[in-house]
Amino acid sequence: MATLTHFKMGTSAGDWASNHLATALGATPITYGTWANFKTKFKEQFIPPQTQIESIQKIHNLLMGNREFNEWYQDWSMHAR
Repeated sequence: MATLTHFKMGTSAGDWASNHLATALGATPITYGTWANFKTKFKEQFIPPQTQIESIQKIHNLLMGNREFNEWYQDWSMHAR
């Protein structure tokens, strides 16, 4: 429940969180599910599969070349997230 309160109301994310919260509160007994389940539903809603595929490909093909390590690592870690 604490995580759902951080979604901005009036946005698609806020609407999604409100629906998720209403479902949890409407259950008998009230249940918010597991963290793993929440993460799965969140990813299904907000991270398109094609984005994941592209990021994995970029991680595997991202060469450091002549760049500074910190610059390369920022690019790599952005795709890893």
